[in-house]
Amino acid sequence: MAVYIFMIIWVAVVGFMSKGTEVTEIIDGREEKRCSYTYSILIFSVIILFTGLRSSVGDTLTYIKNFNNLDVEATSLSELFWESNGYQLYYIYSYLIKRFVSDSATVFLFGIALISGIFSMMGFRRSSPDYGFSVLLFMLSGRFVWMMNGIKQFAAAALMFMAMKYITDKKNGYLYFALLLVAYLIHPSAILLLPAYFVVKGKPWSAKILLTVGLSLLAISFVGEFTDLLNFLTEDTVFDSTLDRFADDGGSNIMRFFVSLAPPLLAFLKRKEVERIATPSVNVMINMSVIAACCYLIATFTSGILFGRLPIYFELSGFCLIPWLLDNVYDMKDRKILKVLCVALYCVFFYFQVWGLEYTSRVLDITLY
Repeated sequence: MAVYIFMIIWVAVVGFMSKGTEVTEIIDGREEKRCSYTYSILIFSVIILFTGLRSSVGDTLTYIKNFNNLDVEATSLSELFWESNGYQLYYIYSYLIKRFVSDSATVFLFGIALISGIFSMMGFRRSSPDYGFSVLLFMLSGRFVWMMNGIKQFAAAALMFMAMKYITDKKNGYLYFALLLVAYLIHPSAILLLPAYFVVKGKPWSAKILLTVGLSLLAISFVGEFTDLLNFLTEDTVFDSTLDRFADDGGSNIMRFFVSLAPPLLAFLKRKEVERIATPSVNVMINMSVIAACCYLIATFTSGILFGRLPIYFELSGFCLIPWLLDNVYDMKDRKILKVLCVALYCVFFYFQVWGLEYTSRVLDITLY
């Protein structure tokens, strides 16, 4: 546990130090302050370091076992691609690392942590007016654990988080779909971001978003019928095995749903002010946060394994939305109170969700349970 506390303290302290070194950049045609690249790397480096050098945590041992069992001599790259049944780029990455770089599982894990960390860092830096605060929320929410447990899906989510800027980029919008194809080949669940693209582009609280909320409520009202529909739609696809586990899976912790409500609720309370000054990117982040909350709502009453993992594609932007809202639509007094309250509540959530999670690293000679 001491490792995670150290990571949080590092992010908080270095994030505070970074405030005096911000640079001015053009975001959505406006001049805005952003964290310098030096501090952006410095803040996120501690997350990459400890997640990349772990020897356990969650299903890490399974990743290590699969990597060690990969026979790069008897399998060609083309065979691996066509036989992967989803996750092609993940297995290609594993193949290339083991064949041309190192057969060490530590190198394999660190490489994934580095790639996912860079994608996440770039996404947070571009979208957040307070990079340090956003990364702190990322830590306190426990979402950093995805870099150790669920690494394929987080790599896809981090890539699309970085690509979120292309949703509102009329000139380079095609890059969003190109990167979505890459994300799909890392983890097929990323395909969810294809229909989401057409939903999140609009203004907050539009008919499309309200329809999404309505469909979420219908889904939890008719769970049985909804499950049958999913089974029909995913029959003989790469999602078949996931739905098999879904049948015996309990719902997600309701605390996750209430925490996910924070960004859209803060935006809704000041919706008139938001509508007046929000940039297209901010509108996308608000809509993303609404979809994240809807996914958690469905997951609470259905499956934590299936739906509880989908919000990762949407909730990263919420960690950027909160500081934007506090800085732009709330006055100074409310801003200070809400920021303290936000950190306090996220600390409580961290205690219930992450406290007691083991961490071991043979490289760093750390064993903590």
